[in-house]
Amino acid sequence: MGAYHGQVGFLTFSHRRTIAASTVETGLAQRLLPPAGEAEAEALRRIVAQTLTDLRARINGA
Repeated sequence: MGAYHGQVGFLTFSHRRTIAASTVETGLAQRLLPPAGEAEAEALRRIVAQTLTDLRARINGA
């Protein structure tokens, strides 16, 4: 009894967690989420169109 004060109590009831930081300013997902503009929407359209073209080529055996 009585060991729940000070540093011992703090360590007993604390849960250590890893803190991660990134030097990257923004990622692709953050740029595409609202409020995304027309440039971001067009870039996403091109990515989807290219992906569909690649998939169709793989399905057709090219």
